Amino acid sequence: MNYKNIVRVNGHGMNVFHTGSGADTLVFLAGAAVTAPVLEYKPLWSRLSETFRIAVPEKLGYGFSDSDTGSPRDVETMVNQTREALLNAGIKPPYILVPHSYSGTEAVYWANTYTSEIKAILGLDMVTPGFALAQAEELPEDKKRAMVERNEKLYRKISSSRLLQKLLRKQTVEATGVLKSGALDDEEKKLYCELFYKNLCNGEISSEQLLATSNAETAEKTGKLKVPAHMFISDMKTPLKKTSWLAENTAFAKENGISYETAKSHFYYAEAPDIIAGVWRNFIKAL
Repeated sequence: MNYKNIVRVNGHGMNVFHTGSGADTLVFLAGAAVTAPVLEYKPLWSRLSETFRIAVPEKLGYGFSDSDTGSPRDVETMVNQTREALLNAGIKPPYILVPHSYSGTEAVYWANTYTSEIKAILGLDMVTPGFALAQAEELPEDKKRAMVERNEKLYRKISSSRLLQKLLRKQTVEATGVLKSGALDDEEKKLYCELFYKNLCNGEISSEQLLATSNAETAEKTGKLKVPAHMFISDMKTPLKKTSWLAENTAFAKENGISYETAKSHFYYAEAPDIIAGVWRNFIKAL
């Protein structure tokens, strides 16, 4: 299968993979540092493509898209680039957004700012503005910047060292479980690894992490969620002491009247795609 479909956005190349057919279009939004989005979410979208049209736009710095472009990584820019990329690929709204992890901030901002374009949100253990802001209270900007810089140095070493790639394989390229999910063939596994190490050190990824707090503030200001939603929420462990991933994201669901279910891990889409697909088919049918 050809996963590469490059469109031009503000002079840069963005990849927009699409497949399947149906009345509804599901747009998968990648979490931070998910370096090969099209392949990362294949365990899930391959099941849903039997019923829905699937689109996986890859942000700058991700997948097959251009990297190290210097493009701002504020939430307004990222959302507008994705909107333009989808239109340039011939994929028109309305959309059902499927955000994973930190792209939850993008989904909330998009749905509340361009509400007519969004039919619903299906959260894959997505971050909510409240969690990102709670994290900022316990992790000052200087400490976050130092952590990002340390990670950048480590990623550069891993990307250039076959030995480190082998030694840290379980903690890096195999961490999400997609390579063992059975969804990828041998060629796709090879491509997944190539994209992982190619994109691991891209500047866009670090910039997104550094702007996580301001992006959450921007999304928070848009108010309560204006579209229907369903969320899978895990009990992912974080360094926070005053609150937790589960507590903040569950609170968001309750405050916004969102139905939700428990996910056994942050990468539940690789572990139980049939369960997720079944729940979401029923949810969309009832919209």
